[in-house]
Amino acid sequence: MDAQKRNILLHEIEHWRRSKLLPEQYCDFLYNLYTDKEETSGHVIESSAKKIRESRPKVWIFISLACALISILSVHFLHLSWEIQAGIAGLTGLGLYVYGWVKKDTQPLFAQMMIGISFIGVMLFGLHILNQLETEGSIPSWVKGAWLVCCCLWWMATGIAAKMPIFHFSGVAVLLLGYSWVLHQRFESETSWILIQGMWVPLSLLLIWVGWMFGMRIRSIGMVYIANGLILWFVPELYMLFIRDMITEVTQAVLLLKILITAVSLFMSRKKWTEWVVNS
Repeated sequence: MDAQKRNILLHEIEHWRRSKLLPEQYCDFLYNLYTDKEETSGHVIESSAKKIRESRPKVWIFISLACALISILSVHFLHLSWEIQAGIAGLTGLGLYVYGWVKKDTQPLFAQMMIGISFIGVMLFGLHILNQLETEGSIPSWVKGAWLVCCCLWWMATGIAAKMPIFHFSGVAVLLLGYSWVLHQRFESETSWILIQGMWVPLSLLLIWVGWMFGMRIRSIGMVYIANGLILWFVPELYMLFIRDMITEVTQAVLLLKILITAVSLFMSRKKWTEWVVNS
């Protein structure tokens, strides 16, 4: 295409962009299609500079006020009452969550980042508030565990509804981490190899079976439970080796046996799970 025709097309694309006749991403695609890399790079810079030059004063005022508000809140945040802290944190987390949800189809990676920040921030801040209240004697200690379970269920529900398996996986994984911590507190002095295996292996096999059943219908959900089940399969040996310092020949032999069983199982079912991974 000669330069004159290309310039006419680029001019029309810019007109569509300004008139909102096409979405911004479509205009960018068409513009990139008819320009070389150097021109595209220059266009991006020029377009960004143009947006800054043409931005309205109220945008700058809003950004300045937002920065000032965040700065003031950051300085005085910890001195506020826990009710105000919870309200600010909750509204911020909700805003990030809603914004990520709205962008999940057009900008999935950015949406996952926003939702992830919302999840982690709300969970950690909630634990901070509950820890303060527990120290004051206002609530029993089990409330923190209930809060953690609620957060994990929220993650799992979001992962399923938004088709973002990473959040479903994270919710299940944190629940299993909490389960393991409770077992560690309850059986910290226990040295029975059979009991330690029994605390995790049956649950891991159950998760793998549930994942396999789900995988026949909903592959993304099935992969979540199979992955968590495989991780839990090795937890007893990792727990004995790194937490309890029970470095024995039996522990090492069982770990090698489990690795062999896992490798053989993955090899025999490779046609099925590779299909699930590709299509999930």
